[in-house]
Amino acid sequence: MLILRDHLEENAKFLSPTPGIQPPVPEPETNTSGDPASTSNPAPTPNPASTSRTPTQNSKKSSGGSTDVSDAEVKLLDKAWKPVAGWRDVEMVDSLCKALHTYLGERSVTLTGIDEMLLQVCFQPYIDGNRTKPGWLYNNSEADARAMVNEVIQAVSFVMNILGFPIYVLNNYKVPVEGFHSLVDFALMAKKVKMLTEIKAPQVLEKALTKLEGQSMRISTQSGGPSDELVLNKACLYMSSHKVNWLALTSHHKWIFFRLHPSSDKEPEPYISYSSVEMMENNTRPFRALLAMMLATVGEIKVVDSNVDKTVPLPVIEEEEHHSSESSQEDQDKIGSYRGSGPVTKKEYDLRPKPTGPRPTDSPELLVGWTRRKVPDTEWLLFYALDGTKQCSSLGAAPIRLWLQCDVGQGSTGVVYEAKLNIDDDDDNTRTSHSYAVKTVVKRRSGNIKGAVARLFHEFEAYRKIEQARKHGKFGHIAPRCYGMYESRGLYALILDYEGESLDDDDWASLTEKEKSAIYKLISDLHYLGIGHGDLEPRNVVRNSEGSYKIIDFDKWWFHDCPGIKRTKKGSWYRRDIGGQCDELKYLHEMLIGRPVKKEDIPQ
Repeated sequence: MLILRDHLEENAKFLSPTPGIQPPVPEPETNTSGDPASTSNPAPTPNPASTSRTPTQNSKKSSGGSTDVSDAEVKLLDKAWKPVAGWRDVEMVDSLCKALHTYLGERSVTLTGIDEMLLQVCFQPYIDGNRTKPGWLYNNSEADARAMVNEVIQAVSFVMNILGFPIYVLNNYKVPVEGFHSLVDFALMAKKVKMLTEIKAPQVLEKALTKLEGQSMRISTQSGGPSDELVLNKACLYMSSHKVNWLALTSHHKWIFFRLHPSSDKEPEPYISYSSVEMMENNTRPFRALLAMMLATVGEIKVVDSNVDKTVPLPVIEEEEHHSSESSQEDQDKIGSYRGSGPVTKKEYDLRPKPTGPRPTDSPELLVGWTRRKVPDTEWLLFYALDGTKQCSSLGAAPIRLWLQCDVGQGSTGVVYEAKLNIDDDDDNTRTSHSYAVKTVVKRRSGNIKGAVARLFHEFEAYRKIEQARKHGKFGHIAPRCYGMYESRGLYALILDYEGESLDDDDWASLTEKEKSAIYKLISDLHYLGIGHGDLEPRNVVRNSEGSYKIIDFDKWWFHDCPGIKRTKKGSWYRRDIGGQCDELKYLHEMLIGRPVKKEDIPQ
């Protein structure tokens, strides 16, 4: 018999699993409790390649998988969460450690098959013995921090198994809720519930912690804000999207803990409490707090309510100016023809109830919590047209509001949502029943056009060429109708008609000869316009309710002078045998037919 507390407190040793001692893997369970801290979906079946009882060795090589949280994800939180603010709880870690001390003191842990000597070998004193280990205290990157936190997570997993609560440790975890694509570094899951750990590089966390020097914090949805604020906003948003009550934010040698307090009879408004900063050096408090949070998550211990002073006023968040001036002149020239004249970055639509009197100047707060409220239709995402949209099908000159109903796809460029539309004019009844596909990309805070943003603008060029042909009565059948590029404070959005779902491999295999010819003709017509698609796959072909097909996803297109197509003297055009002439059409034909192209295969 052994009291685990002795090793946690007196010896000041962290736990590391010994090879050969393998705790059992719990079976995933389906949530039926309705508890706010429980997942709202069945626990995901772990992928052996990416999940385990403890983080995989590959995770030590990773720089971390967390991705930016977009404005769209904020609005997809049922569009019904109340604002949340945060207050410092200087006694949070003390309360966690005290609850753990009481729990372990009342419980004798039987370690079948493991004697005390072997257990001591497992509890290697990482703080004293591995002080010279690279990155232990002075890691310089998120990858270093992740490798070190990995060992702490292993220790928590090992102890939880000893205590009878085997857990999953899910790396780069995406919440299983439609519409959310951001990843959190570690999710520790047991008994249908989970706790999150998010890792940041030391210099990033150090800057963010300056925002927590006071006794309160305000949570903002402004994705264009300073990076130090975004680190904290993301952490709080993760708690909402994953529906968890506990989150640890760390660079390994510094830790800060967040707790979400759902609304109740005593506290009608949800809020977040956060701890003081805990240092890892010569200190087991961060580890004990993490273990206590996990035990609180599975319902084994009860942590006392927060000791916060909610009378402390919230800090005022000053609205940040647009950052495009930081970008290079070349980048500015690239988007100059698209930039609208409206005050885009100053008019992000506020999701709070509209007060009487002048419009408030502070930033809108994050919609998060568990007390639902009805959000008026006029509080959808507000977008302004960029100048290049004039060459596309028109949605009018007024700003538009989009209701992002659900996501229908995700790729290297961005996330695509099915959406409804409201025109922002004097008529409040101009909502459309028509469905649109909205491809969104989070703006780069530096204003530079690169990466996903550059691909979206490049894709828009292809749609503009197709729209120009459509206006002349030609080739409008190739792709969904395009309404142009729009922007909000935090997003760029390419708006198209929603034509239906993409084909999958089974759909592709069941195409009739007539349907194959129709798809082949679409690409041939595209080549006639001088556009090579660059990514011909079933997922980039959609079928609408009328049974016709459209081509989508032009982010890899290029100017193409197809050798298989030429004009006649009368201005019409024809196709000839292109089997050895055009690589893209040859590739498409082999995808459709399963053999090289022949002249009789060419649609007339």
